[in-house]
Amino acid sequence: MKNRLHTHWVVFLLVLLASCSASNRLPPLEKVATHPYGSEISVERKHNNSISGELIVADWRGMIVYDYKSDSCIEIPRSEAGEYFLTFAKPRNYGALIPISILSTAIHGYYAAFTLPLNMITTIAVTAGAYTSVRYTQKQMPYNSLHMFARFPQGLPPGIQLRDIHREP
Repeated sequence: MKNRLHTHWVVFLLVLLASCSASNRLPPLEKVATHPYGSEISVERKHNNSISGELIVADWRGMIVYDYKSDSCIEIPRSEAGEYFLTFAKPRNYGALIPISILSTAIHGYYAAFTLPLNMITTIAVTAGAYTSVRYTQKQMPYNSLHMFARFPQGLPPGIQLRDIHREP
């Protein structure tokens, strides 16, 4: 019985450590202003499936997204773009604080019954908050401002064909 209880705690800790992760291609928060590539965007199309990839262009006509699945650029007319969310930087990873916080409650003695849930709630909230702090939803980032996070914020330069645009190395 006691061995089984330890197994549950180990599984619980492993689940806590397996948190969400951001793409490796996104820049750290401090380097966003100098990063030459576009931010990641996930767009729900009104009549089709969703597309996730790098935002290449966003203008009054629509947006161009480099789709990771097809390794090509896809044009989405503005009328066809539904809900979207934009991730512009790697979130800070506070996931290591969760097991440290759980282990630190061992020194609390009988009070651990109260401090353990409090510490877990706090550290999980901080970790989740870090992930959402580098994302914008459609409500937070209006369509007219999306161009600031595109690879080409002033539109597709003359002479560049969509087939010539490749994924960030």
